[in-house]
Amino acid sequence: MNTYDLEIERLLSTLQERIYTGIKAAFEQTRGEIDFTQLADAIANQDDIAIAAALDIANTRITEYGNDELADLFAQTFESVAIIAATLLGHPTYKPDTTALIMRDNLLFRTVSTLIERIEAASIRSSRIMASNAEPPRTVAQYLIKNIGLSDGQIKSLDTFRAMLIRGQRRNTTYFPAAQLRRLNASQRSILRSIVPNEITDDDVERLTNQQRRIMSNHRSQTTARARAYELHHLAQQSAWEQLDRERQIDGYRRFWIHTNDERVRHSHRAIPGLNNHGRGLQEPFQTPHGPTHSPPLEINCRCRLELRKP
Repeated sequence: MNTYDLEIERLLSTLQERIYTGIKAAFEQTRGEIDFTQLADAIANQDDIAIAAALDIANTRITEYGNDELADLFAQTFESVAIIAATLLGHPTYKPDTTALIMRDNLLFRTVSTLIERIEAASIRSSRIMASNAEPPRTVAQYLIKNIGLSDGQIKSLDTFRAMLIRGQRRNTTYFPAAQLRRLNASQRSILRSIVPNEITDDDVERLTNQQRRIMSNHRSQTTARARAYELHHLAQQSAWEQLDRERQIDGYRRFWIHTNDERVRHSHRAIPGLNNHGRGLQEPFQTPHGPTHSPPLEINCRCRLELRKP
């Protein structure tokens, strides 16, 4: 790995850690600002509109975090990566144009939108499930507030897991419908297989639910931070290359897909260089086993990168 690659890795590592830390802090701050009594009353009255209003602070605070914290962070890193990309080709100058700024801001918008996606809808669904189990409104409110930070799919999984723990406890059974088991992750299924129904307490239900929530929340924050850091890297790199192309500084150069060439590389990613032997133009998509794509990441936790060189 050359000096430029090491510098890029350092920037991305810093960016990823700061996004991760910021996301966790934003969620934690948001949970503390929700009016617990207002939410519990709305749940007791089965008022979906009031539940959504009580949770609206989550959307507001997370959006403010994105505008206040992530915007500056994205701007600084975008320009730093672009300058490194230009320097690597022997042209250490870069000035972002309107297109580059729009790409960067669109990524910021998608990042924040992902974090607040379906918070109210997921919470209303959860409250109905818990109400069907005759759980007190204050218990439901605590559950909903703790779940802020999970994706809609994660909340569905956690709802199912908690309901199945309660089913096992109340019916003294280890039989769970296959359709519900399929909604769970491997860790949750393993826990259910290991439980002894007549030994499950209310404390066990809360402890195991909280444990799964922490695991899923941490995973979501980490994967979001990593994906956005690498997307920002490729957008900045592409912006620098396009500027040099307009200035006729890189005539004849093409983009090449590079995987990390270790035991963790997925077969579909390892196949991409062979599907694009002669590289691709600046605006041409790469052919991949998953369909055409312009640049990495191809999937979650993709570690592939691009190089610009003459064939």
